[in-house]
Parts: sequence; C-alpha cells; structure tokens
Amino acid sequence: MEILRVLLLSGDREFASAFASLVRAFGHEVEVHDDEQVAGEAAAVLPPDVVFVDQTTSTTDGSQLCRQVRSAAIRSARFVAVTLDNSSETLAACRAAGFDFRFSKPLVATELERFLSVTKADPT
Repeated sequence: MEILRVLLLSGDREFASAFASLVRAFGHEVEVHDDEQVAGEAAAVLPPDVVFVDQTTSTTDGSQLCRQVRSAAIRSARFVAVTLDNSSETLAACRAAGFDFRFSKPLVATELERFLSVTKADPT
C-alpha cells in the first residue's frame, strides 16, 4: 500500500481529530490546519497527495486554497470538499471551486478508506 500525504483544512476540532485518527489508522500521513493560509504554506513545503476542505466550518469555499496548492505543489494533489449538503447545487459549486471530489458529512469510514486506497501518490 502506498502511503499518502493528506492535508485537512477544518475549523471543527472534533471532526479534524476523528478524521486524522482514521487517516492514520488507514496507514497514511495527515496534517490538519484550521487556517487556509497556513494550510497553503504547509502544502508548499510538503506537498500533499490529497487535500480535504471541510466546507461546513471553513470561512472559505476552498477555491483559493485549491489554486494556491495547485500552483505551489510539485505533485498533483486531489481536492476533496467535505459538505453537509448533498444537493446538485452544492456539487456544482464544488466543481466550480476546483474540487475533484466531494464527501458528505457524516463521513463513512469505509468510504474514506476505499477512496484513499484507490488514490495513488503522484511520484513526481
């Protein structure tokens, strides 16, 4: 199994803690931030394979972080929005913001594990 570098932007400490525990239990590295600028700076230093943005607690729609990380990262990161809303409007907004995927809260551990297991680290 490949070890992925995962970055989470979330202002919800309880969600962030549970998410980080799951990602580590699945054998991957995870870094959690509650500030978009700090998350972008961290991604520039140690480029992630996957970036999750908890849109339910962030003060941003994630589009700025997507642009910042995509321009700074050496590797090609996948961007995942985490939302409370399953509507087609929310899905369209996530795509417009630059997200590749979207998960709805509450996250299902088996779905997260499956997603991470099929996501490959970019070797560049």
